[in-house]
Amino acid sequence: MKRALLIAGGTVGGLGAVLMITPPNLSKTTLIAIDTPAPAPSATPTKSGATSTAAPTVAPAKPVGGVTGSFTGSVANTRYGPVQVKITVENGKIVDAQAVQAPSGSNDRYTQKAVPVLRQQTIAIQSANVQGVSGASFTSYGWYQSLASAISKAGL
Repeated sequence: MKRALLIAGGTVGGLGAVLMITPPNLSKTTLIAIDTPAPAPSATPTKSGATSTAAPTVAPAKPVGGVTGSFTGSVANTRYGPVQVKITVENGKIVDAQAVQAPSGSNDRYTQKAVPVLRQQTIAIQSANVQGVSGASFTSYGWYQSLASAISKAGL
């Protein structure tokens, strides 16, 4: 299991507050149906005594697709305000992530810096295992919590 380390206000050896994030196990088991080979064609005698073979019939494979839609994660209440993430999924891939709610007010400059980076990370890694943004540790952790909830709702 991967663990991420977020440092707020300092370095690992300094006086900063350290949050240890352990992402939940969001994997799931997927069963894949494999078409079985068609039985060998049977020889059928004809009136003239020759044998003919029928061509095997094979059902077409079902198209492989995924989940499509928008999924909103639960609200993660942080020290500086609520964070809520909405993801857009097409064929099982996250194609967009938006902050429905994010801290504002005196922390707005950190939020404005963090949200685009967190969005980009989410789309790039296709999971909730975001690295976080320096200076926006609480917002990053709230993003992670809400994103994990949205991914779970999507069944990814």
